[in-house]
Amino acid sequence: MYISEQEVREVLTYEGLIPAIRQALIDYSAGLVDQPPRMIQRAGNTDGVKNGWFAVVPVIAGDVMAVKTVTFYPGNDELGLHTHMAMVELLRRATGEPLAVMDGRLITEMRTAAVSAVALDALGRADVRSLGILGSGVQARAHIRALRMVRPSLKEIRVWSRTPANAERLAAETGARVVPIGEASGADVVLTVTSSADPVLEGRWLAPHALVLAVGATGSTLRELD
Repeated sequence: MYISEQEVREVLTYEGLIPAIRQALIDYSAGLVDQPPRMIQRAGNTDGVKNGWFAVVPVIAGDVMAVKTVTFYPGNDELGLHTHMAMVELLRRATGEPLAVMDGRLITEMRTAAVSAVALDALGRADVRSLGILGSGVQARAHIRALRMVRPSLKEIRVWSRTPANAERLAAETGARVVPIGEASGADVVLTVTSSADPVLEGRWLAPHALVLAVGATGSTLRELD
């Protein structure tokens, strides 16, 4: 069975996903999930920050096994393509039979934001009102939807991006405000969703009570926080 991204979109919601992610994290912490570190290889398609990578992520949980293959190509944005793409294969644990293959791009997008929502729900104050976002891509949009699910009090969304046009577009779509980076970083909750090789968030900008959700920069060549 192949499940397309459109079919995933029709059934996957944050209302269902966030509780599932919360339980998955509890199960992982309790040792009920066998999930070794992902294997990552550089694609070698180019030099510098546009060099893509390819990761394989296996897991065994309950009655099933799964493997996700995911790619990240920072340069795809300039080509009008998604920077992240993925496929997920699900197998029966008892026999190894393939059960389904599904497009994993949207699953990865929403799962990432759902993990942040679980973190905000566990660690954030109940009365947080402002969300500052450094970045303006797919994950910025996904996080606004997911974080509002657990904190409806987030009425003020501040956005900063190195690409002002992208920040303006995100603000127009979500009711956010485009602000300087220091103002975005002074919010109750600060979300970093960039692929920056150099720090974009400086600790001196943070409010004493701030919660930082650092999502975007992974790997030894990327760094969002000072």
